Amino acid sequence: MRSFLRFAWPALFFAAALCSASPGQERLSRLFQVSLDMLKEARLPVNKLIEIGYSSKEIVDLSRALRRASEAARRLQEEHPSAVFGMKSEGSLHGRAAFHFISEADLERGSRMHQQAVWKALQGQQGDSLEVRKIFFSKGAPQHAVILFPKGTDWTRTGVVLDPWYRQSWKPARMTYLYSDWLGFTGARRSPRLED
Repeated sequence: MRSFLRFAWPALFFAAALCSASPGQERLSRLFQVSLDMLKEARLPVNKLIEIGYSSKEIVDLSRALRRASEAARRLQEEHPSAVFGMKSEGSLHGRAAFHFISEADLERGSRMHQQAVWKALQGQQGDSLEVRKIFFSKGAPQHAVILFPKGTDWTRTGVVLDPWYRQSWKPARMTYLYSDWLGFTGARRSPRLED
């Protein structure tokens, strides 16, 4: 029964909200629907977030953070167009190609600058339920990103990584990853570490 409730709670939540005439509950229902829509746009499986321990408040705070992070990455990429952008959809070529096509815009659009833009956008804005940290690893060239996770949890298990540099995209579906997925496709040989 617990397993069923764990995966069925979004539908049950909305059904309960529809049966109520309370304006507060209707507002909460709309807020939660907007949050679920944002997570769907980011291709983050809500059931997986629930399975790894996210509460409804943490899900709402995460969706708000994703929206702000996406907007910050969009602004950075528009302000600094790059010849490297679009050469290949994965970051590995961007790093190598940057040595051949390097320009000021490429430097302003690097992994560290994406991390800084996202980090600044999320400072004090992610609600009180999530921790926001910078994350880093090196596989030859350093890779920088931002990770969000519920406070008091193991970030390697509950982390959601925001990395708009890797695929050179501000779109939520192309910059948002569960930590385990991000770790797998970036090819990190050593475990990433949180930055201070």
